Amino acid sequence: MIGTLLLAMITACGGPGEAPTAAPTPTPTVDMKAVPDVVGMSLDDAKQALEGAGFDVVSSGEGSAVSVQDPAAGARVREGYAVLVTLEMSADERAAAQAAEAEREAATAALIAEAAAAQREAQLCGPYRTAIGDPRFSAAELAYNAVTSGQVHLPSSVTLVPMGEFVAACPEFSGMFTDMQTRVDAGQVFDSGTYEVGTDIPVGTYKTTGTDIKDCYWSRTTGGGEIIDNDFIGYAPAGVTIDVRAGEGLEVSAACGLWTQQ
Repeated sequence: MIGTLLLAMITACGGPGEAPTAAPTPTPTVDMKAVPDVVGMSLDDAKQALEGAGFDVVSSGEGSAVSVQDPAAGARVREGYAVLVTLEMSADERAAAQAAEAEREAATAALIAEAAAAQREAQLCGPYRTAIGDPRFSAAELAYNAVTSGQVHLPSSVTLVPMGEFVAACPEFSGMFTDMQTRVDAGQVFDSGTYEVGTDIPVGTYKTTGTDIKDCYWSRTTGGGEIIDNDFIGYAPAGVTIDVRAGEGLEVSAACGLWTQQ
């Protein structure tokens, strides 16, 4: 009888060590909000409206007003959702942007043209240089020597800028450089050195370019080296003139300055 009672009591109270059943966890609710309508607003106003409603803002495009928003106005999304707003230019803004682009393109074209002109000017003004070993000076050097020695007078607006062995004076001096280069190449203009008439320089009459020539020496020789004629000029206010013939050799000193064919 007692055993039966104890068994009934144990059965009613459950088995030993059995855990009680836990209560279910409630499902959290997400706060859903309606997206404000910001189409037509400026970006600043759209940001203020969306952020004020609890949303983040991402923008794209250029312009003064919002043309499209995603999600659309009225859509319900969670708080903190990033709303994409697309900006679009007005007709006036597009016209202004096109005008600005055209202005930039014109400015770029002007710079390219200016650079090309500068390159052409540099080619015209030198530095010109004859082959190494050629006794004739470059046109730039000849022109520079002629100016600095007073044999050629330039306008006061022209500035000579030494560049190592060379000199640049663009653009006013370019005509003189190109003309002198042509004459140098033809042997019609030369400085100090030795020349074979008919090969290095043409047959003809030559005169010093400047006046007030001092301590100038020149010598004409045969092909074999015998002196045909020579002279040392201590002072020649009107310059010096010589005639040379084919096959002769001619030697002139630096003090004579620049010689040009007459």
